[in-house]
Amino acid sequence: MNSAPLAVLPEEPVPSEEHLTLSESDVVHLILEYLEVRKLTSAQLHLEKESGIINQNLSPDLTFLRSLIVDGRWDDVLEFLTPLEEAFRTFPGRKVRATILKHHFLDKLLSISSNPLLIMGDDAKRAHLVEPALKVGTKTKNKLNPISENMFDLFRC
Repeated sequence: MNSAPLAVLPEEPVPSEEHLTLSESDVVHLILEYLEVRKLTSAQLHLEKESGIINQNLSPDLTFLRSLIVDGRWDDVLEFLTPLEEAFRTFPGRKVRATILKHHFLDKLLSISSNPLLIMGDDAKRAHLVEPALKVGTKTKNKLNPISENMFDLFRC
């Protein structure tokens, strides 16, 4: 059999090549936007930390506060916010402090709950792992005692 083309298509003009020039920071910003839209917060924060590029228009103070929170430096967060509580009467200091202490406590609980020694270790090892969370919980209760009669309200997720 003879295989002849069924139809002869006219040649289409080949578009000229176009070049797009992006700086490295533009590429990082695009990736950060993508991660933010997809709600891949952890990856976004890691990329921001590694690259030093932040995809939000925040003041240097808010950027610093955000980094303290992301790094889990809860005592430093409280220390950073203390002047705000003193300077502004309308600043909801007690509510903010309660939220930060709640996350500090939950952070400690999460860190011990993901430790395999908690399940497989002996009682002494388990007590050693749980102790930091208990200290944070006691510290939180002592700091918030006059604020809330019912501590369970503060730790509701």
